[in-house]
This record gives sequence, C-alpha cells and structure tokens, in this order.
Amino acid sequence: MLISNVHARKSSRHLKRNKSVSRSKSLLIWGAFLLSHTIRCYTSGMIEVEKRFVNVTDENKRALIEDAELLKNKVNVDTYYDQDDFSLTLSDRWLRKRNDQFELKVPIAVGSKTEPTQVYRELETDGEIYEALGLPQVTVLEEDLAKAGFKAFMTARTSRGSYKGNGFNIDIDESTFDGQDFTYDGVDIEIMVEEENDIATATQRILDFASERGLSVDDNPLGKIGTYVKNARPEHYRALVEAGVLPEV
Repeated sequence: MLISNVHARKSSRHLKRNKSVSRSKSLLIWGAFLLSHTIRCYTSGMIEVEKRFVNVTDENKRALIEDAELLKNKVNVDTYYDQDDFSLTLSDRWLRKRNDQFELKVPIAVGSKTEPTQVYRELETDGEIYEALGLPQVTVLEEDLAKAGFKAFMTARTSRGSYKGNGFNIDIDESTFDGQDFTYDGVDIEIMVEEENDIATATQRILDFASERGLSVDDNPLGKIGTYVKNARPEHYRALVEAGVLPEV
C-alpha cells in the first residue's frame, strides 16, 4: 500500500491446513504513515524482515538479480475504494479488491511520536469486512458497498517478478494506474528469521546488500497509493497529509 518499508512478518505459509484461518487473523504492524518501518506479525511461524526501495534504476535491478533465481512472474490488479468524503482512508483504513477478493486493513493501535508504528489487522473474509464497516449484508459485498457509497478511486496493475539469491527474497514491482501516464516502481528485499531479536541484524543485512548493489535508501518515499493520490487526487492527498496518514513529500 504506500511503502518504503522495513517490515517483518511472522509467516504462516507452512501451516497449510490452517492457511485460511491464519490469513484472516493476521496482524500487520506498519511504519509511520504506512510508509517507513513496517512489521507484519502473523499468528505463528517465521518472521519476514523486508525493506522497500523506490527510485530504482534498471541498472540497479539487473545488479540485484544478476546471481538470483527467478521464482515466478505475477500480475495483481488492485482497486481501492472510499466514500466521497474520504472517511475510510482518513481513518487509516484501506479497502481494496485484489484481483477477485476484497481485503480491508484496519488499524489496531498507534505508537508514540518517537515510535510512530501502527498495528493493522488484515481482514480477508466478506463477513469480517461487513462487520468492520458496520454494513448490513443485503446482497453481495460489492453491491452492498456500492449502496453504502463506496466508490473505486484507484486501480493499479502491478507486474511482480519474484527472485531468490544471496539469502534474500527479492520482489521487483512495476505498477501502472488506470487513466494515468505516471508509473510506480518498487523493489522489496526480504530475509526470513526465527526470532524478533534477529530483526535489527536482518534489517542491516538488507541495507548492506542494497548498498552494495547501488541502491539508495529513502526513509519516507511515497508508496503506490501515495504516489497515485499525490499526482491524480491532490485534494485527497492534502486531506490525508492533514490527517497524519501520509507524509508531505
């Protein structure tokens, strides 16, 4: 969603029999303004430590993956929704339809000004989304959202190449936006660790690796949604800045 992040998340990928339960109960801890230091905590399993980089050149990308293995290429289509008064996003809640599935990220707690982290729960079932939004279930979720005044304000099409090498997982994203001529590129570098005490060391390993491959670190870049609203929806962007949801860039 809007990211230059260092994030860590406890993964439940290996719990195949409990996959749907683990996903619906996942906790996400995002950095300040959903942008900088991000931690995703799942109910059990390993921890993923990840840093997102933007303004990455083609030369940087080639350097990152020159000795890495391509795992897969995938395209995600994300459509984000809000009401005309921006009430959902101003409350730091993010409703999207990724491909054919609705998802809602809801904040649980807010950190202090010196530790501005926020904790999010990721809701992935229609029932959870109805409850979180206080919507009555009349027909199906998409129709009920429309009746309640929710409208799509952004659709991004992201091509992701996933690689593995040098002990890192590397995702290279290239996003285009419907109706716009600007784009968004981002690179995520990730390490798996077992203990929270390993997060700081893992983060430094990522930064050292990125530096060796010529990447620069921007502590507060706008991510995908931030890039879109700043360029295509200035009134919405200004409201989010004033609400403290996005930084002013």
